[in-house]
Amino acid sequence: MEKLKINTATGIVNIVMAVISLIGPGFTFLMGLGETLSTLGEDYSVTAGFIVFFRILFIIALILNIISLVKSKQNNFQITGQICGIVGAGLYILFGGWTAIASLVLFILAAVFVLKHKKINVVEESNCN
Repeated sequence: MEKLKINTATGIVNIVMAVISLIGPGFTFLMGLGETLSTLGEDYSVTAGFIVFFRILFIIALILNIISLVKSKQNNFQITGQICGIVGAGLYILFGGWTAIASLVLFILAAVFVLKHKKINVVEESNCN
């Protein structure tokens, strides 16, 4: 059976993004709490840097899911997983940690469907006149 390497990579990235969706909001909350309680008085925020870093990771996952969607569509593979990955990444990019649970579920579903590599049957339309 033919398998696309981009789908395997996308499935692995979706698993990683599911883990980040789970730990990311708690991690940034604890970092922000630590910065608030510290009395060092620095002018920069490490928490904001981590939030930007997480958003960049989700943008990379979004781009990878879009590329995988196009390649899977061209090779007649199921695209359910890629759509779940695009929606999960988009939710997290737009709304951040507020949608972490929804993104977690969507990334898990995306990983399962993308790693299955299910080929679909394309029915050719015939012109019967």
